[in-house]
Amino acid sequence: MKEETALIFIGGAGINVAKSKYSASLLEKRPFWVIDSDRERIDAFPSDNSLYLGEVHSVQDAIDNIIRVENKLKEILSHFKQIKVIGGLGGLTATGAIVGLAKLAHSLDVSVTVMVFTPFLFEGKRCESITAQAINDLRQYVDKLVILKNKAKGSPNMKLSDFFGQQTQKLIGELFID
Repeated sequence: MKEETALIFIGGAGINVAKSKYSASLLEKRPFWVIDSDRERIDAFPSDNSLYLGEVHSVQDAIDNIIRVENKLKEILSHFKQIKVIGGLGGLTATGAIVGLAKLAHSLDVSVTVMVFTPFLFEGKRCESITAQAINDLRQYVDKLVILKNKAKGSPNMKLSDFFGQQTQKLIGELFID
């Protein structure tokens, strides 16, 4: 019998949220995984439920790497009726990997909810363009898409922990409802 829901945190933003929830003991009774292309972030995460994607130099690399680890992901997905995926768009890893994972889960009849952060305004037009394309692609494969628009200007010197702490609070009602 399949379990109800697995949480999957992808990329830097996703792992920041996972760390926050893990340290607050909110993931103890929930099946979850972290997925990233940064080996150090994966190795530093305090759980074995992690999947290293390999190097990513483009959004397409991230999608291709999801295909490369497809058998492992199919094994994970086979145990669940639904996945809830969280990450930030605009960069490379999560932007491509979230789309690739959603497409795979959709093909396996696993319900998909995706929650994403949009980029900081200072990240520029390229990130906005990548984000818009990813959101368009995701709409084909997800049952629910929650977009947390970052309207804050932020700055390159802003502590990401400050930003993600605020954004994580917005997610509690959506992501952690049983």
